[in-house]
Amino acid sequence: MAWRKIVSQDDIENFLNETKCMHDSAVVSANYISGVYCDEKKAMHFPYNGTTLLLTVDSQWVDRIEMLFTGVKYCSIMKPTDIWDCTLEFRDDLYGKNRCDSLIVWTDGGRFSPEYEFVIKKFSLNESYTSFVIAEGMKWRYAKEADELDCLDEDYERYT
Repeated sequence: MAWRKIVSQDDIENFLNETKCMHDSAVVSANYISGVYCDEKKAMHFPYNGTTLLLTVDSQWVDRIEMLFTGVKYCSIMKPTDIWDCTLEFRDDLYGKNRCDSLIVWTDGGRFSPEYEFVIKKFSLNESYTSFVIAEGMKWRYAKEADELDCLDEDYERYT
């Protein structure tokens, strides 16, 4: 089966229902691809939307899943990476008052709050934090649906 794209609120609800809100899950791996590269003349290129993040998650309730985030704006994967619940939502308030670009936000907890994550909460290695991803797009699938030949996903190929 192909990737399931998240483009509507119904897609979000289907994801949360099918994955049981990722209850009793854990991040197995995170593969971040920046999209930045040097060409044959050693000039550095910084594609605006070239960032992708593939999160692989195991669960006690459902089969292993893969979440592919494209156009990643910000991500923070914190240890421990156990997930008791997740939130997935569209947000149009993260660029400030002058822009209302819609982004998708995934967290391994409650609703993402920039004020809490970046202003109120002081960083300490003695505490665990919320993992989150802010991206332009997301799609997901069960890992068992992956084809060995699609290891270079079309989204990744577009940016290299």
